[in-house]
Amino acid sequence: EILRHLEDDGTRAIFTDSKSQYHYSIKRVIPTALEAIKDAEYEGTYIRPEPDKPYNVLICGLPNTGKSSLINSLRRKYMRKGKATKIGAVPGITRSIQERIKVCDEPVTYMYDTPGVVAPYIASAEVGMKLALIGCFKDHIVGEELIADYLLYTLNRAKRFEYVETIGLTNPSDNINFVMRQLASELDATIAGGIPDYHVANVHFIKRFRRGDLGRVLLDREQLTERRQQFLLSEQKRTDCWLNNVGHNFIGINLLHSHYFGCDDTNTGCEGDHVGMEFLDVIKCI
Repeated sequence: EILRHLEDDGTRAIFTDSKSQYHYSIKRVIPTALEAIKDAEYEGTYIRPEPDKPYNVLICGLPNTGKSSLINSLRRKYMRKGKATKIGAVPGITRSIQERIKVCDEPVTYMYDTPGVVAPYIASAEVGMKLALIGCFKDHIVGEELIADYLLYTLNRAKRFEYVETIGLTNPSDNINFVMRQLASELDATIAGGIPDYHVANVHFIKRFRRGDLGRVLLDREQLTERRQQFLLSEQKRTDCWLNNVGHNFIGINLLHSHYFGCDDTNTGCEGDHVGMEFLDVIKCI
């Protein structure tokens, strides 16, 4: 479903895992990128000024989403070499556009690593919380307590209750203080006076989610549903418009119906104001 929406927008998407040493999807990245370049040249939307020179690819995206890890994975795959760019589990490791890094010998391809970028305007508070949850901002900027609270809300909404067992609860809960108190107890994390260390619990809760220990959650599920509904509505409108244009010409419809299905109103019961779905499919193909 995600791929379908991205492809509708003209995006060629590949799901990868740069943490794996040799994930099967990594080998598709370079061919897909070069195919996009060649298609653009064929369509006349892009012309390489020096076709005989190596390919240069700029990699960009949100902070802390694995851009540098992807470059290192490509080098391991095609060059059998190790890390060429520094990585870390926090945003802001890459602070400037790096010198180009060779990632492939055939064809010769270089990549430029870039710092993560975020749109200057965030559409809503929830979009901001989603970005914070996946680590696009440094946690202390938003606040670990707020991120953990949003995470608990997200897990409950998605009915992903793996946290209940991992933390040692008996039932799901929407009370972040109760959940973090239990987690602090599990971690034996306390401050002076035996008070639960909620900060440590919040940090561990977020970390477990990012490691995948709390289940796989699609944060934009409702957005995909909304876009799918919008797409279906637009398709319905197109169909209604088409029917309004041709549906009143019953004589023409019956003639086409007779031509393609070998029937007419007199011997098949086909009525001028009734068009079967198979017949509509034929008309659309025409």
